[in-house]
Parts: sequence; C-alpha cells; structure tokens
Amino acid sequence: MAQLEAEGGDTGHRGLSFGLSTGTTGEPGVFITSERDRARWLGSFLARVLPPALLLRGRAAILLCHDSQLYHQTGGRTTHISLSLGAEGCARALEEARPGIVVGPPSALRRIVEAGGFRRRFPVGLVVTGGEPLWPDDAALLADAFAAPVRQVYQAAEGFFAAACSYGRLHFNTDLVRVERSPIEGAPDRFVPIITDLVRDGPQRMVRYRTDDVAMEASGPCPCGSALPSVAGIEGRLADYPIDPQDRLLLPQDINAVLSPALAGSWFRVTQTDRGILALELPHAVPGPQAARAMRLLYELSGMAVTRRTLPSLPLTAKFRRTLRLSPPGTAPLLSRLQPPVMLSTTSRNAA
Repeated sequence: MAQLEAEGGDTGHRGLSFGLSTGTTGEPGVFITSERDRARWLGSFLARVLPPALLLRGRAAILLCHDSQLYHQTGGRTTHISLSLGAEGCARALEEARPGIVVGPPSALRRIVEAGGFRRRFPVGLVVTGGEPLWPDDAALLADAFAAPVRQVYQAAEGFFAAACSYGRLHFNTDLVRVERSPIEGAPDRFVPIITDLVRDGPQRMVRYRTDDVAMEASGPCPCGSALPSVAGIEGRLADYPIDPQDRLLLPQDINAVLSPALAGSWFRVTQTDRGILALELPHAVPGPQAARAMRLLYELSGMAVTRRTLPSLPLTAKFRRTLRLSPPGTAPLLSRLQPPVMLSTTSRNAA
C-alpha cells in the first residue's frame, strides 16, 4: 500500500497515508498516519523549522526517494522530486520548480549541486537536511551553493524528533515526544535516543522505540534560549562505529575532524573490513600524496592498519554513511554497551 501511494494510486483507506522511509540499510521502513497525525506533523514542522517570512510565501521542493500524502498538505506549495532521477535529473527538476525551500538528505543535495547541470537561477531562502548526519563541511558547501542558511532536522519513519535552531543545535521536541537517553559505555557524551510519541493517534503507535542513532551531548544551555533540550547533533548509526582491537569505539566525529581538512572536503568513507583493519575509501581524483597523508592520520587516530580503496559509485537513493562497519556485522557487539535509559530533562510546559 505504501508503494501504491508513492506511485499515486488509491489504497482504498480513506484518511490514512502509507509512507516509506529511505532505509539506511536498504530495507525501507513503513509508516502509517491519520489525517490528524499529518496535520500535527505539518504544524510542528512549520513552527519549528521555517522563519515566518518563508512560512507565508515559500514554495518547497522535497527531494526524497518516495512520495507521500504527508508532504502535500500545503495547498499545492510542495513539490516532490524523486531521488531516482539521479543528480543531473534532480538538478533540472529544481530549476523547473524554482523552490524557495529545499529539503533533502545532505549527501544527495551535495551530489546534486556538484552535478554539471546544476544552475541555481532562483533564490533559495532555506535548505533543510535530514535522514543523515549533517557534517560541517557538507553544511558549508550547501550554504555556499544555495546561498542560503542550512538547518537540520532529526526525523525518521517513526516521527519528527528534533529540529535545529539558528545556532545549529538539535532541540528535541519533548512537548511532542518523550525521549529517554541510553548512554553508551566507552563513548563519552553519546547516547541512543529511545522515543515515545505522545501525540500520535493513528493506527501506528511508537512506544519506547529504541533508535539505532547516536546523539552527541551539547555543553551548557543553548544560546537560543529554547526550553527544549538540545544535543550537538546526530553522529551516525550505532552499528557503524568502528571498534579497535582493544574493543574501544572510534567516534565518527573524531574521524571527520581529522580527515575532512586533510582531504580538503573531498568525499570519503571509512569502512572497517576486519578486526583491526580500516579501509579509507576515496574518489580516484584524490592525489596520491594527499591520500597517503590522510591514511597516516587515520592510522595515528585509530591505531589500526589502514588500506586505500576506491569509493564506490552509489545511487542517489542510497544513504551515505561516512563510517561503515562490515566486521563483525550487525549491532550485537555494541548493544551490550548500552546503559539503562534515563529521561531527558525538559521544561515541556514552558516549551509548549
């Protein structure tokens, strides 16, 4: 039914919408929403993400794999552009749509603006990213390409969890969802969010749903003054954290902080192929001396053997994971590191 709706068909279930997630590991999730769920989602999204000026006059282009009724409640001001069109096709579709708001996964948006056919001949007021971690180098590139501020949202098939303020921190929507934090042993200032949706009243309830995402704690209160609790960002999937031979976790943020400057913002991926072995995957165009320096820095950071491999060409519909762990597979080795969850503190009455 979700596939039928994505293709514009009638599911026969009046009032219900069936949607598909992008599926980080290749297997998309399914979400079901009622009319009231969709109205609440849209109101929350508009209030938390869009400045008033854009709220009144903005047209949005949503670049995702699958379409859904969820994205079409704006009186015709929303255009869905399928990522299956590829980078060049999406660039042309953006030129035709001329949106003031662009929404999509950061890696897909980056590949679109880097495509040869991208010509931004229209003003953009805001770029909204979601579905993947937003790394600083990608945020800077998108802000420059669209000449617009970039804001991140933390949203999944399971709900709308958090939105970034103007200072870049992600604020959990704790007046809408209940958030528990499960700390990770060996990963300081990291936790896995456990979500209970407080307002969803359709046929699909979310009660104490443990995500596979890792949130990074923020230091001190957010300068924006919001009563909603904030985190520095989402670092990635728990299953993709490399583990060294001493069973220590290698943090993706540390990897990015070392490699991104050394590679001048080039694409890269670090894949753990075996116990104690990392592969630094780079495009062909990265010069040998630059790659060698990045490999040396990764070795000094991790203490593991580092090999170079060619970064594979991924379809635009695939999520890009900056770290990937192939050995051992699955999350089982890391689940034992999760500590008992505690409630994320909030002043939800003031926030509401």
